[in-house]
Amino acid sequence: MQLRNGGYANVASTLALVVALGGTSYAAVALPKNSVGSKQITNSSIKSADVKNGGLTAVDFKAGQLPAGPAGPAGPAGPQGATGPQGPVGPSNGYSAGNGLQFPLFWTAGASQTVSSLNLPAGSYVLTAKVMGNNNSATDPAELSCELRMNGTVVDSTPDINVENTSGKDRTYIPLTGVATAGAAATASVTCTASTGSGNWLDRSISAVKVGAIG
Repeated sequence: MQLRNGGYANVASTLALVVALGGTSYAAVALPKNSVGSKQITNSSIKSADVKNGGLTAVDFKAGQLPAGPAGPAGPAGPQGATGPQGPVGPSNGYSAGNGLQFPLFWTAGASQTVSSLNLPAGSYVLTAKVMGNNNSATDPAELSCELRMNGTVVDSTPDINVENTSGKDRTYIPLTGVATAGAAATASVTCTASTGSGNWLDRSISAVKVGAIG
């Protein structure tokens, strides 16, 4: 092949132009920073090897994708909270009835006598009662016994109590206590019996405290 005058210079300049244009074309397709986003990435094309170790954090994953770590140690106790408001008053209503020393009830020998009674609304109750037996006989001792009842049902009773007829031994207090529940209005009462008719019942009283329940 023969080159005309100036042919080599033309070829050299042409090659230089091609190289220059080639370099310019490469620079034109270089990707600028942050120019690739979700739209440019094909689904499922990113593999583990394509991600830098430690390059992702927990915020890059959906809830539940990362396994939970072990539970940490318990933290210190917090400060004590404020005192709450006082609760409502419970059903602890009290009821009582009685007669003092100035109102004696004379004995009827061998007969059961109601010495005190108390009307109550429906509910559960703790009952307490007392009565004094006074022997007025100059010659005979007396045997006394009493029962605490709710609507006739005995909730407490005493065995026979011997009361002497000598001064200082002719009086005794008889205490009674028990619990009972009434589904409707009821009457708590104390009934007593004396073996003789020479005496009287003094200081008779009965009390009831309504409670939420009886265990």
